[in-house]
Amino acid sequence: MHLRIDFFERLERYANQRPDDVALQGVSADIRYALTWRALAGEIRHLGWQLNLIVHRKTGAHVGLLMDDSPRWGVAFLAAYSAGSVIVPLDPSQSAAALSDIVAHSECEALIFSERYAGVARLIAEANQGLALIDDSCSPAVSRESTAAPLPLVNRDPAADLAILYTGGTTGSAKGVRITEANLFWSVWDMLAVCPITADDHILSILPLFHVMSLLANLLGPLYVGAKVTYLSGRDPARILAAFQQEQVTAFLCVPQFYYLLVRRIFENVDLQSRFKRFAFYRLLSLSRFLRRRMKISVGRVLFHQIHHRFGAKFRLFGVGAASFAPDVAEAMLNLGFNLFQAYGMTETAGPVTVDAPGPSGGSACGPPLPHAQIRIQNPDRDGVGEILIAGEHLTPGYWKDPQATAELIRDGWLWSGDLGFMDSSGRLRVTGRKKEVIVLSSGKNVFPEQVEYQIQKRSEFIREVCVLGCVSASGVEEFLHAVIVPDFDRLRDRGVANIRDQIRYDLENTSRSLPTWQRVRRFEIRDTPLPRTSTRKLKRFDVHPNIASSAIRGNAPAADDSEPAVFALIRRIKKNCGPISADSNLELDLGFDSLERVELLSNMRTQFGIEISDEQATRIFTAGDLAGIVDKAAPAQDGSWVSWPEILRAPLSQEQQTIASLYLRRRRVLERTIFIFCRLAGFAARLLLKLRITGVEDIPRECPLIICSNHASYLDALLIAAALPFPVFCRLFFLSAKKYMRTPRQRWFAQLVRGIAIDAGANSSGALRLAAAGLEKGLILCVFPEGHRSIDGSLLPFHNGPSILAREQSIPILPVGITGTQRVWGRGSARIRLSPVEVRFGTPIDPASSPNHEQLTLRLQEAVGKLLKSPVDALS
Repeated sequence: MHLRIDFFERLERYANQRPDDVALQGVSADIRYALTWRALAGEIRHLGWQLNLIVHRKTGAHVGLLMDDSPRWGVAFLAAYSAGSVIVPLDPSQSAAALSDIVAHSECEALIFSERYAGVARLIAEANQGLALIDDSCSPAVSRESTAAPLPLVNRDPAADLAILYTGGTTGSAKGVRITEANLFWSVWDMLAVCPITADDHILSILPLFHVMSLLANLLGPLYVGAKVTYLSGRDPARILAAFQQEQVTAFLCVPQFYYLLVRRIFENVDLQSRFKRFAFYRLLSLSRFLRRRMKISVGRVLFHQIHHRFGAKFRLFGVGAASFAPDVAEAMLNLGFNLFQAYGMTETAGPVTVDAPGPSGGSACGPPLPHAQIRIQNPDRDGVGEILIAGEHLTPGYWKDPQATAELIRDGWLWSGDLGFMDSSGRLRVTGRKKEVIVLSSGKNVFPEQVEYQIQKRSEFIREVCVLGCVSASGVEEFLHAVIVPDFDRLRDRGVANIRDQIRYDLENTSRSLPTWQRVRRFEIRDTPLPRTSTRKLKRFDVHPNIASSAIRGNAPAADDSEPAVFALIRRIKKNCGPISADSNLELDLGFDSLERVELLSNMRTQFGIEISDEQATRIFTAGDLAGIVDKAAPAQDGSWVSWPEILRAPLSQEQQTIASLYLRRRRVLERTIFIFCRLAGFAARLLLKLRITGVEDIPRECPLIICSNHASYLDALLIAAALPFPVFCRLFFLSAKKYMRTPRQRWFAQLVRGIAIDAGANSSGALRLAAAGLEKGLILCVFPEGHRSIDGSLLPFHNGPSILAREQSIPILPVGITGTQRVWGRGSARIRLSPVEVRFGTPIDPASSPNHEQLTLRLQEAVGKLLKSPVDALS
């Protein structure tokens, strides 16, 4: 097909017809920099003429670009394009050494840089002798000859290289991808044919222009049709959202993570509304989905006008690319009435080769091939999944100075993408993952980690980043999935969640329930630094190295010195082998504190430093620096004695705790008998419907006080235990239950009936321990579930130390209980109740004096419950 590339011809036409209209503008905080069409054409002429002189009018000279994403970046690229140069866009986030290597490898003769990177540019020039530096902040000399020069200054061969784009290298070292002028404009024309934008559009850009997707969608494509582009510095979601309205944006292209966050925020805001508003929203969402799927009518923009209003009256189109996109997020956006397209391509294909055009179902897949591209699935399996092969006009001529890699990439005219996918029944491509990233388990099952990672983040508001890796057990026999997780510490702090590991574990278990067994994460670790990513936010999976050990090996604590905060010595007294301490050391993740060690630490803050820390303050203490900040503001302590566990448990109850104790721990004889009869009737029904079996009742001590400890897999567990107890034990029973189950007046009323005390063990467990100790001192019997929350599948989870501390310090026996089958009747995350056999087994009471410390007593209790269940402790850690 004959090529006629009229890009600069169009640019000149817009400069003549619309000289004062804004073509490109940059917005940063309160600073706005705009280029009209006339100014843009003039700047391209001036810089292109200067560059032409510097490289001695040499066509094909390689020129590097080291600049911010702004209109000036576009000027520099188009000036080099006009001058006949081969452009090498550089990633400013890389080190000077890495950039120097790329400049040397690409044989750049000149480097155009912005003021911000002047220092880096000089370092690059020092390492590359003869490299000419062009400061974009300095206005080039304007001559009559340069002003009158035509665009382009040099006519080039469309089949010759226009740019060399260095890939981010998610699975290996970066390579220089050669892109011709023809490659780029086949992509521009094909993209506009299926996803048209016009001169009336205004594009918002936040993606790096050195990446091919942004180069096409946020520079060349819009300029080709005469649209306006705004470059927004920063990626803060609030600023992006504000820009939609302030700038009257009509179209926006971004990576999947932006849309994941957008959809999550929308539904989180809905869940904060009243019950009636939530009901109305989800009914309207169902109506929108029905009309869209069955009638091919999109009414979401009308039904959810308040959501669309936040994006401005003119906004009409979202685009997504650069990584695989979750279909359910696409469905949610379409149901909400957003217009969406999705593109699939690579740097090696000069941008998209498939586009799922906007429409009632647009954007839910990668789409059919573009007019000048072909797709083939190589060696498909029984599900049709195979490697994606690409042919057509978009293909790169190869890698710069790497013929071996080029030969591996392109064979017989087909580019082997390394991506896996299939063509659906409608002829649209669906990508399942990267071939190199697939985890092949010993069972033969293939796991696509991106899919598992998405499901994990979808079900947890507290996980900011996650990387799923395949690991081998110490024996070398079994392969399992291991997750490296970076929590959202700001959200954890806002929600008052201090036990980060417990919360993350709970969320992972919830995710596991919805996944096939081979996709379930068996182990995890938590990190407080971001995971390595490319400039387009793709995860550098092979740069993430797991720490398989369940806990970090800590060295001997260094001696405290006079310069460090005094509170660090207090930390070391509790955690003797915690290693080095800094202000950023997380109490749980870095120093190994559990919830009860936090209680000991905060209790001793009062006597050591004269500080009383409220429950609200405790929820905001995450690091050693947080503690040091509180100590710095405190008055000197009056008493430096150490507070032991007996003293913590005997500490006077606060006024609020006294009120709770008077309401929830009192004996009510008539009510006790009424509830006992109800529980017996429930037990009788369970014998008929669930074939309930109860064993070991004869081992239950009749004397009080007593602590009953059971595994936990269902809301039914407490009821079945109560139904099995003899009346002398039942009438003295009280429970500890999570605070989240006692939020409404009805829930609190029921808790008073059954003596259920609300606790918030994550923030400050001392209140829960004091109330439990107060109940035991009254001669009551405590029923508690030491796992902390329900097991997802009935397997035994690690126990917390709270019951053991109470038992040892008050010399109270512990009665182990094992409950089996309740997770099948009414398991965690299930709204259905199924009929299945259950059993309650009471064990032999454990004398706390038989264990040397509470940690050993906890292990002994856990083993006793495990024997009753005939189940080991769950491996997720």
